[in-house]
Amino acid sequence: MLSDANSDSLKSGALSPSLSDFKLRACIDWIELRVTLAKASQPRQIRSRLPESWGKPFVTPEERRESSTVFTLRVQDPEGPDELLAQAQQLALVDIRIQAVEVALDAYPCKAENRHDQLAFGALYMLRHQARPPAGTPRITVPGRYRAGVQQRDALGALRDGLSINTGALNSPHSSRCYVKTSDSKPGKPAYQSLADPAEHRARLEVTLRDSACPFSTVNEWRAFRFETLAEHFAMVLPVDTASPLTGQMYDWVTQLGRPADDEKKQSHRRQSRPATRRDSGLNQRIRNALTALTARSKAKPRNAEIR
Repeated sequence: MLSDANSDSLKSGALSPSLSDFKLRACIDWIELRVTLAKASQPRQIRSRLPESWGKPFVTPEERRESSTVFTLRVQDPEGPDELLAQAQQLALVDIRIQAVEVALDAYPCKAENRHDQLAFGALYMLRHQARPPAGTPRITVPGRYRAGVQQRDALGALRDGLSINTGALNSPHSSRCYVKTSDSKPGKPAYQSLADPAEHRARLEVTLRDSACPFSTVNEWRAFRFETLAEHFAMVLPVDTASPLTGQMYDWVTQLGRPADDEKKQSHRRQSRPATRRDSGLNQRIRNALTALTARSKAKPRNAEIR
């Protein structure tokens, strides 16, 4: 159950006013590759040849289960396109295609007190204020199943309990996930190991872009890509004062103030946003700055390998 103070904070946003008390950082959480080999191989052989820094990703054959020349695999926390190319040399690839990418926006509290509450409210803020969420009702992810998360109170309780909230259909071109990140998977260590340093805990909004929505499909396109062009996926809105008490009361309880993109409305120059909302220009500039910093990091050259 939420305390009266936390219940009031749902309305006032007092614990996370425009995320002004958080530091923002953008990163690539994972990138999904479709790779073609010169000769057929088995999934276990491919996995044994993967660079240690890639961990132990799922390797899915696309032709025959026992042997294939085409595989789908996911690289967690990629450093950048040149680093990935250098690491992939030992696979003797004929072709690499990028078919999905997940970009994350992390929010780190600047204050140490009440850190867990700050993180839960920060994650809720990003879920609630996202201007262009994926289509569909937010779903609280309970192990093995989903349940609807249509009210702020339900969503906040789930985030405080360590659950995540997903929006968008599984494997759809555009989906998102919001949660409090307190664990991570690193090569050579158990999966989802707790982050010992509380300073590494953060509220996270992940945006997954797949197939037609994936912003690049080749390593060269990735190298030239400007991540700040994805700012619209992370942009935030604010409610504005309204003369209608009913509208204000409704907005106090709904989980999301934003609306999915509507191509038909866009083409006819009609308003896509929910009434009585406006873009949060200050926060959106900070988000764009975080994405611009990600662009700079992605262009870094590989450290210990020569690119062929």
